[in-house]
Amino acid sequence: MGTLQHETLSAHTLELWRGDRCLFRDLNLSAAPGELLQVTGPNGSGKTSLLRVLTGLTQPESGQVLWGQRTIGQARQAFQNAMGYVAHREGLYDDLTLRQNLAWGCGLHADVDQGLIETMLERTGLTPAADVPAYALSAGQKRRLSLVRIALSGKALWILDEPLANLDVDARQWCDELIGDHVEQGGTVIATSHQPLGENRVARREVGLAA
Repeated sequence: MGTLQHETLSAHTLELWRGDRCLFRDLNLSAAPGELLQVTGPNGSGKTSLLRVLTGLTQPESGQVLWGQRTIGQARQAFQNAMGYVAHREGLYDDLTLRQNLAWGCGLHADVDQGLIETMLERTGLTPAADVPAYALSAGQKRRLSLVRIALSGKALWILDEPLANLDVDARQWCDELIGDHVEQGGTVIATSHQPLGENRVARREVGLAA
């Protein structure tokens, strides 16, 4: 379908508790190459917790997450090579500039041409802040930086926790286009959002969590 070749991520009969409260049980989902899966539900329903289970950062009480035919534990290296995660916190180095954070983050995962980095900064309106240390960036600038970083990482599977958070109208449109481009190229996106994603570009499936 596109240029990105990778496995399907699937979850089977997941059950997760937070203290004495069950967030979800018998939860099944799958996201194949070229698909957008949106996780919906009210605040506190466990959307972020589900994403952490899908990344392997949180272990469920029961059930399993598969990368292709193997669990993400069995396929750890291949899964980590393919998966990029944008959480609520961007994971930036406060003393590095925006450009330095981006170059460092991309350098971990892909050989990215500096010209492409500069093009993405200009496209997202981040060029004027490129030499500003991360601690001085606004919440919206940090979110745009985290999205540029995953877009340049070469990762096929994007797991995004509220990617539209702290973005203005123009940046939200850019983010939606970014997601659409990735899916059309054969990538997979799993994202939480209170707003529909990819509405005008790609087909979207949903998995809903109850309060």
